[in-house]
Amino acid sequence: MKTEADYCKIVPDYKNIITDWVCKNLQTDTNWLRDYKTFGVMKTGKIIAGLIFHNARFGQDVWWTIYSRGKHWCNKRILHEFLENYKS
Repeated sequence: MKTEADYCKIVPDYKNIITDWVCKNLQTDTNWLRDYKTFGVMKTGKIIAGLIFHNARFGQDVWWTIYSRGKHWCNKRILHEFLENYKS
């Protein structure tokens, strides 16, 4: 049985569209971001979640900022893909 999250697609943020979407919905600007990489989750052609990895100190910690319009995008498959993509 497929869950709602199985129909989601992860997309990289090439032109800061997702970064801007996350920050706008969090009511902040992007000035606080340094050394970041953003991915989005889309469903039926619409952004439903965005995850910004920022201030990474490999071997120590990585900060995430997430904004979502619902909880159904988040599952082990998507989180695994986020983590694998961040390494590259």
